[in-house]
Parts: sequence; structure tokens; C-alpha cells
Amino acid sequence: MSKRRCLQAPVKSLKKALKTFSVLVGALALGAAARGWANVPGGGTGTGADVTVTTNGTNVTLDNGIVSFVIDTTDGDITSFIYNGVDLLTGGDDGAGGSFYFDNSGGPVLTNPVYTLTVNPANNGGNQAEVWLQSTESPMDMAVYYDLLRGQQGIYDTVVFTHEASYPDYPGAELRSNMYVGSIFDWLVVDPYRFRQMASPSDSVTTVPGAPPEVMQFTSGIYDGFTNCKYSYSDPLGELNTWGWASSTTNYGIWQTVPSHEFYDGGPLHRELTEHLGNTLLNMFGGDHYGFGSTQDQPAGTFSTKTFGPAFIYANMYGGASTDPVSLKAQVLWADAQAQAAAEQGAWPYAWFNPQPVAGAASSIVYTPASGRATVSGTLAINDPYNPGISPVSIWVGLAPLDGGVDFQQQYLTYQFWVQTGSGGTFTLPNVLPGTYNLWAFGPGVVGTYEDANITVTAGQTLNLGTLTWNPLRLGPTVWDIGVPDRDSNEFNGGNHDVTPFTGVLPPYAGGPPYDVPATWGAFMAYPTLYPNGVSYVVGTSNYASDWNYCQPATAIVSAGVTTYGGSSSTIYFNMPSAPSAAQTGRLYIAFASVFDAACILTINGTIQTASVMGSTDGQYAAITNPTTGFYPPNYGFACMVRLGSQGAWGDAYLDFPGNDLKAGPNTIIIGMRPTGTAANGDGFEYDYVRLELTGYVTPTPTPGTAATSTSTPTVTITNSPTNTSTSTATASATSTPSNTASSTSTATASNTPTSTSTLTPTPSASATPTFTVTASSTATPSLTPTRTASDTPTLSPTASPTASLTLTSTRTPSSSATATPTASTTSSPSPTASTTSSSTAPATSTASP
Repeated sequence: MSKRRCLQAPVKSLKKALKTFSVLVGALALGAAARGWANVPGGGTGTGADVTVTTNGTNVTLDNGIVSFVIDTTDGDITSFIYNGVDLLTGGDDGAGGSFYFDNSGGPVLTNPVYTLTVNPANNGGNQAEVWLQSTESPMDMAVYYDLLRGQQGIYDTVVFTHEASYPDYPGAELRSNMYVGSIFDWLVVDPYRFRQMASPSDSVTTVPGAPPEVMQFTSGIYDGFTNCKYSYSDPLGELNTWGWASSTTNYGIWQTVPSHEFYDGGPLHRELTEHLGNTLLNMFGGDHYGFGSTQDQPAGTFSTKTFGPAFIYANMYGGASTDPVSLKAQVLWADAQAQAAAEQGAWPYAWFNPQPVAGAASSIVYTPASGRATVSGTLAINDPYNPGISPVSIWVGLAPLDGGVDFQQQYLTYQFWVQTGSGGTFTLPNVLPGTYNLWAFGPGVVGTYEDANITVTAGQTLNLGTLTWNPLRLGPTVWDIGVPDRDSNEFNGGNHDVTPFTGVLPPYAGGPPYDVPATWGAFMAYPTLYPNGVSYVVGTSNYASDWNYCQPATAIVSAGVTTYGGSSSTIYFNMPSAPSAAQTGRLYIAFASVFDAACILTINGTIQTASVMGSTDGQYAAITNPTTGFYPPNYGFACMVRLGSQGAWGDAYLDFPGNDLKAGPNTIIIGMRPTGTAANGDGFEYDYVRLELTGYVTPTPTPGTAATSTSTPTVTITNSPTNTSTSTATASATSTPSNTASSTSTATASNTPTSTSTLTPTPSASATPTFTVTASSTATPSLTPTRTASDTPTLSPTASPTASLTLTSTRTPSSSATATPTASTTSSPSPTASTTSSSTAPATSTASP
């Protein structure tokens, strides 16, 4: 079978949703409990017939009486996966016949590999077989292992990449395994939010104008009118332990489980593809769809090797009545797969794995046993004098090497070890490989990144680091903030577009408007309708869950049938109880959940800020040039919005400015976005968190005996008039280099220059709440011309009466609310009152297609 590239290929809240789900499934009393057996590594009961190996020409069959696999030794593909007598691949790959294979997307492949049976069951009493297929070929050697043990209910797969010192430069490529599972599978499960019956392969589809080619709109079937694409099912891999498919007709399930996260690159929030229509089951060992793991290049003259795996693909079967609801079957099968993943993780590192030394480096260690690893523990304390109650719980703490000075998000051929802190900030990292690491930390509620350098770990060591004190980035007291610093935009309006739980009602569509609907295949597409003149946010009365958008995208402008793209803006209105002095310093801090081809322009009380901003991806801040056309935020250049993610590679930036740029009474800050790409649909950024600080600031105290809100809370009504006149015309090609050095130029005329001339007249009232008549000419009018281019087979049976409707609940979206009582009217009519012509050099940008 010819291979083809797959075309359809927040921490605490996810855990809460999973906990809720576990309670539901617990009430079902899984078949495992009913039968008196528990999940063991490999699945099943751990007992059964001898493992056998049969060779027939270029095919090798591994069999243990429960599962059997046919491996094509010419390319390493698995072409048959039989479980309990049923081939789980039949009808896969659009009817061509399913398979399992490794895809390096333009990188090395197994070319005429050498086949070796490294573990022969004839020599170990029939307990294990291990197949090794190796191709040694410049610029990267590739080795694949398949392991089958007695009683096992699936297959272990491993791939090893080695760059020899004698090889030329290897530019890198994404790496994944993929299984085209059989046509019997029709219910997809990623998490409580992506848990649904999928469309039939016979349903008709059409393309969606303006969307990537992977996006399809159904024109028949249960999803008639809805859209779907592979990006609908992406997720942070560090938060996932299993994902897969269930069958409504045969009661089978097939699952990708994760025995360890150490071989994934980019940290625990590395978002990647998991599975999608076309019945794929992906394991993205390395990929940069969302900006992670982008340093794949291996220079000539350097040696490196990395083992991805063993990973485990697990098969199970529901033992209840065939008439039980498919959603119940899927829940039971998924819960068993989660238990199986936990069993695999408890057995890591596997003692049975027998990899061979890599070619050219006989002394290299391909896989380190438990005796050669270490345990690292400690306690993380957080010291923020202006937020003393901040919790050190659920903070991600990880060890990753300082790989060429690149932060952990971009590393590719390294191993990383991550865990979330428990009570009091304690953490324990087991099974750490020997080496020298930096310790990193980030998490909900804390701004920025913690980094502690040169943590040396030795084999067999138990290392206690003691108490590590994190002093988060802070200048002064908080004047106001928007959102929660957690590296995700899901708490904002539209940000939870991928986390709406399944309702139990068919058709089981779980996307929820405005996501995955015909007119707005991506939530960001709704922005021009929701905010024709950009976001207007009133501190003290606005609610970020509903009034601050998760993203700030480019906006389409249609003129004479021609579509161009312009900028957008978010305006923050707030009061200061008194005028700050020149001796005080303000700091505007913005954390970006993702950025793609966009410059950020900051305007304070009508003045565009041109002082350098400080930016970082790892807590090590450096100056970023900030012309009137805007600065380029860190981790610039990955299309997260268009790939339907609520987060991608993260970065933050802050601007320090004289305190007397603020004034007593009403103030405005405008965050402008200027698109810099040649295909501006999808340009923009997603928000993580915004905060204003001011040295010497004292939070106002409400006057006793009044019903007034704080005097720092303006009460306004915003009336927007859609008169934006932005234009953007791409006129030339661009070059892009992976080094993030400027290799393209962007010439802009009037590049999103928000000129705000506000007349704010406070009118005293008895309630001490200022009312305003605001006449704002907030002009965000970029006009730019960028020039850049068996019998032992256990089954699962619920012992409780199945119900036809089960609900997976989510608490991921903030439940806070705010009520604004307008006491005056405001009219905001953007009009082109200024024009700026400038040129700036943009950083190199990724132009990878989705």
C-alpha cells in the first residue's frame, strides 16, 4: 500500500472535567471490576498463549493468541492488526486498507531496512518477540522496533533517529506515527470536549471559501451544514494520556496510550494533532503546527540521537449489550483506555525493551533502564509582594536542557520531564535521565516563566532541590488586569471554542457556535461581526469572559469585489483616582497565547508608544524594537488561530512608561494589531493575559455609605459604528529563513496607527461614580502594502443500567460575571484622522501550510 501524507491529520479545568467524567463512568462499574481483573502493562490479564513469529516472504507475523500483527519488512508498515479474530484495520484509509506507519513528512524513511529479530520468543519461553528494522542513510538514520509480549492486547512501537557526525546538515521534519484504523470505528475521543460520533465516509462534502484545504463542509448526513477539519481535534500533548476510537457496531475500541511524555518536545503545552475524520490515529512525536519543537536542524559535524517511545496502541472490547447507547460504549472503552495508560506509565521505563546500539556510536545508550535514572524533587514557593495569596499548586515544573540557548518550547531532539506541583508546591520528577538541565516552571495565576540553570542529575540519584523561590515579574501594584495567566486564551470570549462537552443528544455535534459552523469555520472569523470597531473594554464593569475576545485577528475589507486585510484594535477604558507623577513608572504587560504574522502597536492616551519593549519566551527578557508600526511579539510566526487552537507557542512582553503618561480620571490604552503576512486571513494574536502596573499605586477605597463603585470604574455605554477603512494589499513575494533573522521587508502606509482623540467630561454624581460623555475618534486605519513573500480477551461490561443520555461537564470557562449599569451614553465613531507612512523590517516568518 502506498503511503500518503495525512491530509486530515488548560490544565486544572481539564482535570476537573476528567474527574467529573470519572465519576460518571465509576457509577457504571467497569467490566474490569465486574470480572475481578485490573489493567496491567500490555493490557488483558498478562497471561495467555506463547508469542510466535512467522515469516512469509517479506512479511513477518507476531501473534500471542489475543492479537496478531503483520509487518511488511520492506518499509516497516503494519498491514494487519487482528484482535479477538477481527482485523481492526479493515476498510481503513478510505477503503484502501488501513495500516500503521511512521511518517517523517519529507524527512528520512525506512529505505530497504535491515530486518532483525532482536528478541526471539523461541529463546525466552514464548514470552516476547521484538522486531528491529533499521535504515542507515544520510542525512539521518532511522530504526523502528515492534514488541509483543505474552497476554498483550496491543502493540508497542518505537522509532529512533540518529544523526551521525559524518552526515551533512539535516534541516528537520515533523515526525509522527499514524494508524488508519478500520471503517468499523465511528466514535472519536480526545477529551471530554472532543467526544462524538463522526460523519459517515459516504457523506458528501464541499470546500469552505477562505479556509485551509483541510476544512470541509458537510452537505449531507448528521453534520449537514457543519464544518470539520483535522485541527478540530488538536490538544496539548502533556495533558493527554490516551485518545482513540470506539465502534458503535462491533463494540471494539482502539487507543493511542502514552507510557511516558519524556520523548515529546516543546513542553507539556505542546499542542498537536491527535486524530481526525478519515479514521486516523496519530502520535505526533515532533511537529510545529502550533510553533513548538521548531529547532529541528542538525548541523553537519554533530552527533545526536533520540528514542521516541516505546508507545503503546491498545485494543479493547465492550462486553455489555449490543443495544446499549454508543455514547455509553465509548465512555466505558475510553475509561478502560485511561486505566491502561496509567498502568503503562506505572511500568515505565520498560525492563523488557531491548534496543540495539545506534550505527556509528556503539557506546551510545538508546534507552536507559530504571537503574540508570534519577528522581528529582523539591518545593516551589512563589513570592509576589503584590499578590501574597498566590497559590503554588498545579504549577508545571520541568527539567529540559538549555539546548543551544533555546527555551524548552522550541527544543526537538531533547528529553523533557514535567510534573505539576501538589499541595504546598511540592513536586517529584521520576525517571529523569542523567544530564545537565535547566529547571523551568510556569502555571495558572503566575506571570512569566521561572528558570533555574545547571541542575546536574546523575544515574541512581535521589536529588532534593529544597525550596525554590520564584519571584514573578513585577514592577508595582496592579491597577487592573484582564484574564488569567495560564498560557491559554480559553477564558476569553470565543476562546473555549474547542471545549464544549458532548451533550448526549444526537446528532452528537459538540463544537458549538461560532465554532465549526458553515459561515465561521474558525471562531476568529466571527470577530468583524462581534467587534466591527474592535473590542471596547471598561475596567470594573466589563467581564473578560464575555467582553474581551480571545484573539485579535486581521479583518477583511471587501471593496469592488476585492478582499484585503487590515488591522484591529482593543481599547481599554479605565479611571485613575489621581494623576501619577513623573517619578512613578507604569508597566503594560501582555502575555500572548500565540502570534502569527502580526505586529503589536501600543497607544496610551492617544500617543503611540515607541520605547523598546522587553520580550521573552523563557523569562530571560531582551529589548524588542518598537517603531510606530509596532513590535513583533516573541514566538512570532505560527498559524494557531487558523488551526483552531486556543493556544500555541507562548511569549510575553512589557512596556515601561512614565507614570505621568496617565492622568486623573478617564484613560485609554489601545492595543493595535497590524497584519504583516501576505495571506492575512489568520494573521493576529491570541491573548493569555493583560495587566497594568504602577509603582506607588494605592488601590482606591470606596466611600463608606454609598452604593458607588470604585472611582477607578468608569460607567460607560459603547456604541460602535463600523467605519473602519483599513486596507492591505500584498504586492510581492517573501523569503523566510528558519533562523528568525529578518529576511523580509514590510512597507506600510498608515500601519494601524490608532489615533485616539477623546473628550471625557466627568459629571459628578451623588453616587461618586463618574459618568461620561465620551466622544472618541479611535482610528485604527492601517493601509499597508507588505512586500514579502481471544479466550483470554477480557471485555468491559457495565453493571449499572445504561442511560441513553450522559453529560460530560466542563468548568473550563470562567463563571464570573459583571453587570454594567450605564448612566450615560458614548458614541465611538472611528474615522481616518491620521495617516502614517513607515517601513519596518519584519522577522522571518514561518509559511508552513496547515
